[in-house]
Amino acid sequence: SLKCIDHLLTLSSFLADESFALPLIKKRGAPRGTTSDDTNGGESKEDPGNQELELWWPLLLGISKAIGDERKQVRAKSLDALSKIIITHFFPTTESVKDEEK
Repeated sequence: SLKCIDHLLTLSSFLADESFALPLIKKRGAPRGTTSDDTNGGESKEDPGNQELELWWPLLLGISKAIGDERKQVRAKSLDALSKIIITHFFPTTESVKDEEK
C-alpha cells in the first residue's frame, strides 16, 4: 500500500505536467432518455478542463480511501500525499512551484 501511494504521487506529477498530452477519455453515452442532439445540438464538444478533472478523480479517490485504512502508516502517508497533491497541483503557492521544479 505504501508503494502504491508513491506511484499515485508520481502519476499526479504526470497529470500536472503540461509537456505531456493528456490521455484520451472514452466518451460516455448520453444520459438516459436523451440523445446527443438533445444535450448539445448534435455536436460532441467537451470542455478540456472537465476531461482533465475526470483523470484526477480515480487518483484522488484511491488516496482518500487509503486515508481510512486500518494501518497507521498507510493513513499517515495517504493524508500527506493528498495534502501534497492538493497544495502542489490545485492551489500552488510560490514555494510549492519551486519545490516541484527541483
